[in-house]
Amino acid sequence: MVLTQEGKVIRDDLRGRRPDCPVFVRPGAFCDLTRWRPGENGALFAPQGGLRISARGLATLGRLLLRGGELDGVRLLRAATVARMLEPAWCFDGTNGRTGQGVYCAYGLGIQLIGTRGQGCDDDASGSGRRFSGHGGDAYGVRSGLWLDPARGAGVAYILTGVPALPPKGRTAWPAAEETAFRRALALTR
Repeated sequence: MVLTQEGKVIRDDLRGRRPDCPVFVRPGAFCDLTRWRPGENGALFAPQGGLRISARGLATLGRLLLRGGELDGVRLLRAATVARMLEPAWCFDGTNGRTGQGVYCAYGLGIQLIGTRGQGCDDDASGSGRRFSGHGGDAYGVRSGLWLDPARGAGVAYILTGVPALPPKGRTAWPAAEETAFRRALALTR
């Protein structure tokens, strides 16, 4: 399958023939998948950070985090670990980094915090004034997000396709399409 964006080929135009190697390796590198071991390089088989997941899978992950590391009666993470992940480890104060034009203003451990209302931050994609913890995804025209409101025990998950590489900005620093998806999903939690 050829991946296009705005009518232009951006990846995987194989011109009708199978690739020599089924995963991306640097040009000229030898492709021997028998040498690969699970857990060694998760990015080898996936875009960006390597997570391949459905909206239902995102929601399941959200339930796990909202329930303090327990899912369907099974403890997978300690509650203290989840709490530590969701608490701010870094917050932009105007001098200690960059915000990506107002989107990335606070982080926990692998978790982005939005709705911070900090100096130089325009990260309230939900438009609700509430704080959310989660993570967005962006790869090859797909935008996704899992955003949790632990105080209310609720969250949203969304996946959008066909998003241009430089999408139109929304009312905040977020792309308009993502704001719309976030806000529509959030409206369903009321």
